[in-house]
Amino acid sequence: MKKHNKVILLTALPGLGMFLLFIILPFLASARYSLLNDVYHKEFTGFRNFGEVLRNPRFRLAFGNSFRFAVIGVALLLLISTLFALGIHRLKHRTGLLRLLLAMPVLVPTAGIVFAWHKVFKQMYYYDLMRSPVLGDFWYILPIYLIYLWKYSGLCMLVLLAALDRIPDEFYEAAKLDGASRGMCTRRIALPLMRPNLLLVLMYAFMSSLKIFKESYLYYGETKYPEDVAYTLQYYMNNQFLKMNYPTLAVATILFTAVIALIVFVLYRSEGRFSEALDSM
Repeated sequence: MKKHNKVILLTALPGLGMFLLFIILPFLASARYSLLNDVYHKEFTGFRNFGEVLRNPRFRLAFGNSFRFAVIGVALLLLISTLFALGIHRLKHRTGLLRLLLAMPVLVPTAGIVFAWHKVFKQMYYYDLMRSPVLGDFWYILPIYLIYLWKYSGLCMLVLLAALDRIPDEFYEAAKLDGASRGMCTRRIALPLMRPNLLLVLMYAFMSSLKIFKESYLYYGETKYPEDVAYTLQYYMNNQFLKMNYPTLAVATILFTAVIALIVFVLYRSEGRFSEALDSM
């Protein structure tokens, strides 16, 4: 038994070393820089940088835009992925090619995705509609939502399909013998048994949505960037890096990491309530 534990420990050491080197040490360095006035004079300022960042209107705008995008984007991604996964699961003949096609969008470089969607919207005269004052600012950010959904929905479908494929057919057959409809089988059997994968998709979708930056930056460019609706935390952090304002960047990094950790913790702790909600459907 002791020999078995040593093997497990030796196998895990490379991963632990990578985690320490690329996650823990950079975070500790950010924590150190966040307490200094700059990285050159290294004058200790305490938590003054945190107060300045939290009072900064640009940071507040970026924070609000990021979480507005996350809430709307994640809700749409979860809904679309679940509906399509349930539909694809009912197909009698599914090949490996279908799974490859679902995984393809997340493997395509972001620049290629943005270029393709930019051409699509240009052909649809979308930019003429954006100039209409009646439609509002939402139309400026709509392409980024569509790019986000197209890029990540296929991978989320694969995760949900894996859960659906593990459900024995006998469960559905027994339910149909008791008079259950297809919709009732989905609500009472499929969704409750999919909940671990649904929670995984939910966490992945949240973290992906908060990291949206390249898509909007490449789509609009630096000069035409609609900051009122598309200025995100990632964009704010990028600006601080370009200005070499490293203490502010360190503070933003810590706050960004803390928010993601909090969201993951809340989702993990709410798994029981999430399961109860699915069971009660």
